[in-house]
Amino acid sequence: MNKTKLLLLSCLLALSLAFVNSSFSLVNTEGWTPKAYMQEARGGLGVASVGDKVYAIGGSIQNGLYPPLLNGAIVSTNEEYDSIMDTWISKEPIPTARAYFAITSYQNRIYCFGGIIGVEQAPSEINDKILVQKYVLSSVNEVYDPATDTWETKTSMPNDRMNVLANVVGDKIYVIDGFSRSNEVYDPAADSWAIKTPLPYGGTNTASVVVDSKIYVIINDIYTVDENSSRRLFVYDTEKDVWSQATPPPSLIIDGPAVATIGVEAPKRVYALGVQLGNNPAATNYIYDPSSDNWTVGTPMTVSRIDFGVTMVNDTIFAVGGYTFDASPNSGKVTVSAANEQYTPAGYEKLDDSTSPGNLPNNQSQLPVELTVVVIGAFICVSVLFFYVRKRKTGT
Repeated sequence: MNKTKLLLLSCLLALSLAFVNSSFSLVNTEGWTPKAYMQEARGGLGVASVGDKVYAIGGSIQNGLYPPLLNGAIVSTNEEYDSIMDTWISKEPIPTARAYFAITSYQNRIYCFGGIIGVEQAPSEINDKILVQKYVLSSVNEVYDPATDTWETKTSMPNDRMNVLANVVGDKIYVIDGFSRSNEVYDPAADSWAIKTPLPYGGTNTASVVVDSKIYVIINDIYTVDENSSRRLFVYDTEKDVWSQATPPPSLIIDGPAVATIGVEAPKRVYALGVQLGNNPAATNYIYDPSSDNWTVGTPMTVSRIDFGVTMVNDTIFAVGGYTFDASPNSGKVTVSAANEQYTPAGYEKLDDSTSPGNLPNNQSQLPVELTVVVIGAFICVSVLFFYVRKRKTGT
């Protein structure tokens, strides 16, 4: 029976290898899945991830004419989302309540830069007897440690800024302001700032991502008459401190962020999210391939919104919060949203235990190909073993 045992062990080894390989399966369905909503609806918030957790920080809880920022409406709320359990819990609030700030994660800590911290009545630049609403901006730099649920204040940015973009490359954080075109780099180890080459061109609606140590900045300037010149994509080489230009998005993207998959469980792509310019604007999802400098169109979010936060967990994307639009055209009114949607990119590979029908986009079921291989392999091994033992017993 030594040969029989050897054959049995071989079959078991083959099945084990097949089972290990079956821990990942190709998900051919690209799309969005609704997830548990935040506890507090907010727009203009910051969203970042550490491990499997997503953190939604700050923002405004005010509804009304866009952008609805009032004193008391800007909050310091910090909520943690468990992407595996699909649950939210409250965490230690950010010390400085703010909205429209830069946020990023580095070495399992979350960095928050600048933003709007209040509103004041100030003289108009045209007539100083007329008071207008102006935003109070900040340069404050606060860092959150999820492991200890504590905040720490670090060296502030060189200037007060809002709508800034934070990007981690290597051991540095690059904070870029699309409106003023400033490019400032923060060294977390030295807790110091340096000035780098500014953006070649500025705009009112900007988003940025990092792919292969290069920063991609998307410019959508809605106040430019020529739409072709209002859409730009710049690429920043941090090593050479130089900017270059790439193919811009196919159309204007308004008040939306961008995020990039890193190529581990999904192809390396840039996802520019937001809405189209116009009445009752529809959500957009433009996908950029840096290797081919080409744009394609993906499935848009199911909840059309602006000024939401976005982050990536294991090459899936989470879009959180923001403002939804009033149903009537040209109303200019928005409502804060607590929506949370997960996006599965095309070509994504995920763990089998997360390919249950409830976790797939649009609740579509998926039988992993590798699981089929395991079943067929088991049948073949058992059949071969059965005939081998029978042959030994009959002596034929």
